[in-house]
Amino acid sequence: MLMKDESSVNRLFPSDAITIARSRCQLKILDEIHAICTSLNTRFWLRGGWAIDFLLGRITRPHDDIDLVAWVRHREKIERSLIDAGFQCIPVSTS
Repeated sequence: MLMKDESSVNRLFPSDAITIARSRCQLKILDEIHAICTSLNTRFWLRGGWAIDFLLGRITRPHDDIDLVAWVRHREKIERSLIDAGFQCIPVSTS
């Protein structure tokens, strides 16, 4: 899992504003990922809640994460580019 720190956003805003701020932060992250993948000439696809919201053209609910899919052959270069852009690689437990 790759992520950027959202803790500063969570400290600054009350509950409803946190939802709005988190959505804006996640949209900014999606824009960054899109720019990185475009520069690498690779594609990615949204899954889960954000995929539904993009299909509907509106944000329907708060999201805890961003689910993306890319071709496995591009994984290492995407991961390396995201880390270079300031994202962190966090191991996900499989248990």
